[in-house]
Amino acid sequence: MVNTQFADVVGGLLSLNTGPLSLNSTVSASTLTYIPVVHRYISLFNGTRYDAYDIGASGISLAFTLAANTQGEAYVRAVGSTPTLSVETGTTVVRVDGIPVKSGDPTRRHVGTVYGWTSANTIMWRPRADSATVGHPHLGIWNRYNQRQLVLEQNDTTDTWSYGTATWRPVRNAWRLEFVVDPLGETLVNGHMYVDCACVARTPISALSSLNNNTDGFGTVLRQGDSNGSSPGNGFQTCHAKYLRSWNGGFKTLYPLELSSAATSFYGDDGVNGVRSVAYASFLG
Repeated sequence: MVNTQFADVVGGLLSLNTGPLSLNSTVSASTLTYIPVVHRYISLFNGTRYDAYDIGASGISLAFTLAANTQGEAYVRAVGSTPTLSVETGTTVVRVDGIPVKSGDPTRRHVGTVYGWTSANTIMWRPRADSATVGHPHLGIWNRYNQRQLVLEQNDTTDTWSYGTATWRPVRNAWRLEFVVDPLGETLVNGHMYVDCACVARTPISALSSLNNNTDGFGTVLRQGDSNGSSPGNGFQTCHAKYLRSWNGGFKTLYPLELSSAATSFYGDDGVNGVRSVAYASFLG
């Protein structure tokens, strides 16, 4: 058994620029950097023991190769006395002596997971989208160490929208939250969705909201919005759904869903009451 007494020395964070990624700004890049945020050192296994290696004041940069819509694992290993960053696909992360490493090569310490955007060799970081017309939230980096509370948020200020058939569909046929999480399945994801709803013909309706994962088939409705009014100012209630769970690791897509009939309208922001529809997910990464 390897002595791991000093193996918890990990002072860096994956980023797409020279500092920690903003929780409010969109960034896409083809260079991944492991930057110092707590200190400049990372403990790596050299085949015999764990030693601390200096990543430098600017960290370690990598012009990575990653196909579109592909998950990659980020590892740091020592080449001589120099720590080196790599992104590898098709690998498995395991714990050896409690330390997450590449399966079959404990010298490669796992520091995070990334996901290729729709263009090759590009990682996207978009925590927030303020309408369905400007895209959707997408976090293509998950950090194993020195984590922050990450939030994906989809807002919409559209006054109203309606559908002609009674079926579950993504809100406005567009909403979704995309993110990558721990490949070991140890990330707990918490989220809510609020959609303000009313009927158009002054007859009671039942409008349900759900959050669903397209891989695991998960969705839970905790509150049903019931309405008997023709606008948000006349007898509406908020449809509310929430979830809290840990998935198998990797890339996930959450679809906030709506169910409506031809007589149902959903209200995003009626321009009077400041109503706003929103879906969000939060987790450490």
